[in-house]
Amino acid sequence: MLRNRVLTALAMAGAVAATLLFAPPWLFGLLLGLVTCCGAYEWASFSGLEGALSRLLYSGGFALLAGVVFLFPQVQQPLIGLTSLLWVGIFGLVVAYPRGAFLCKNPLLAGVLGYLILLGAWAALIAIRQAEGGIGWLFWMFLLTTATDVGAFFAGRALGRRKLAARLSPAKTWEGVVGGAALAMLLCAGSLWLVLMPPIWWLLCLPGLLIFFAVVGDLFESLMKRSSDIKDSGDILPGHGGILDRIDSIVAVLPVLAWTLI
Repeated sequence: MLRNRVLTALAMAGAVAATLLFAPPWLFGLLLGLVTCCGAYEWASFSGLEGALSRLLYSGGFALLAGVVFLFPQVQQPLIGLTSLLWVGIFGLVVAYPRGAFLCKNPLLAGVLGYLILLGAWAALIAIRQAEGGIGWLFWMFLLTTATDVGAFFAGRALGRRKLAARLSPAKTWEGVVGGAALAMLLCAGSLWLVLMPPIWWLLCLPGLLIFFAVVGDLFESLMKRSSDIKDSGDILPGHGGILDRIDSIVAVLPVLAWTLI
């Protein structure tokens, strides 16, 4: 299990790095858009769509909307802002669970929510990639989400005692969150200081804010799976489950990062 998880993570990291470094912006958007379409296919199950055809139609609808966002860049900024605010509301749902869970059980609301979350993340990805220093910021963002995940995994296994959200995800612990946050802060705040030397408040607040939303994104996917009685969003990635199991933190972090940079 751990071996498959590590090998899959390394393969994905290599593919993303190659795409970031060598693909032109349009190809970068297309390739990552395809990955997000796979995420939409998995999200369709949260909307009560169980058949392959209905899930393909849902992901096809996402692809059409993504094409509109790409062709009309002026909608990217409002979409990014809306999605960032949406994640603040999602935090409230996570904290209040199981109260409010009925919202996520509604197939129509779950479907619309999936489109907004995935489109906002994809728009943020494109916007950051096209911004000055965007490639560096995306590498930094992937480092932050990976460090948060890896640190939480190992700290939780070694030290985990206090449950973070027992009703949502019994395996997650406060010790894991602290371990993941510590590793991410060490690597990401340190790299920011070496490259940009920003004010100390910004150096601490930006990584801290993004780590917070990375944890919210992880917990929210668990909430959606609980609400839909689904164990894993998919099984395409050995050791990780589905695409959504791998990008749950990233889709939450991307719009917030884009909103602070652009």
